[in-house]
Amino acid sequence: MTEFPDVEYIDTLPEFGDARLRTLFDYWKGLCVGGQPPVRPQIDPSHLVRLLSIVWIFERETDGRYLCRLVGEDLRRVVGRKAIGEYLDEMAAEPGNSILKYQYDLVLDGPSVVYSNGHIYRKGLDRIGTGERLVLPLRDKDGNLTMLLGATTYETTGTRMKDAYPAGGDPVRRYVAPLSALI
Repeated sequence: MTEFPDVEYIDTLPEFGDARLRTLFDYWKGLCVGGQPPVRPQIDPSHLVRLLSIVWIFERETDGRYLCRLVGEDLRRVVGRKAIGEYLDEMAAEPGNSILKYQYDLVLDGPSVVYSNGHIYRKGLDRIGTGERLVLPLRDKDGNLTMLLGATTYETTGTRMKDAYPAGGDPVRRYVAPLSALI
């Protein structure tokens, strides 16, 4: 697995720009028991009503691909399609797919929590957007770490990608915190 140079390993998550991410993190943390992340069936959508439009769930299959199980309405608008039942590598073009897969693998293999923020490029929109992403590990009904609970915020700034950053620039900050430091 190739390391991306902009991943910062931390013991405490930074302040979130969007309070909904803190709400999701606190809810998730409250379901953790004995140093273990919650089991998927513990997630109760009635406790996440204000967050549902930005929440998503992916499941890592045995071949290492990530299958989208749930995606909120705000995110459906950004990606321009339903997304549920699609694989990450079908939804995200390179290099985005590799970067996301790398982060998702860190969450499940760590286990860790990943938080990222900054300017996000959506290829289909050809626009820069400002966003945040929080990725949390979940166990499946059998207790295996195979699922991700996440939330992503995204606002288009209107700036065209080619006008915003020099070639090779990566304007996103990514933080990885070991689960053991957070719960």
